[in-house]
Amino acid sequence: MNIEPNKSKLNQYSSHREEIAEQADHVYQEAKKLGGQIYDEGRSQFDHLHGNIKEHSDKVVQKVHESPLSALTVAAGIGFLLGRLFLRK
Repeated sequence: MNIEPNKSKLNQYSSHREEIAEQADHVYQEAKKLGGQIYDEGRSQFDHLHGNIKEHSDKVVQKVHESPLSALTVAAGIGFLLGRLFLRK
């Protein structure tokens, strides 16, 4: 039985396995980098949105403090309309 051809095939498979491992590592590193970029962008958008919500909620609180009766009237009106909308048959 000749072992040399089998060694050649084994070396060839080993070489391919190393190439595939290198390519897989490259794909992993690129995906990791892209994932980090997407996370950073999402975090930036979240922080921006959070700032906007905080700003607008502060304005609403200020308006309520300035004119509580108007705020109560608006809230009652909205509650009435939502109640009518959800209780329809």
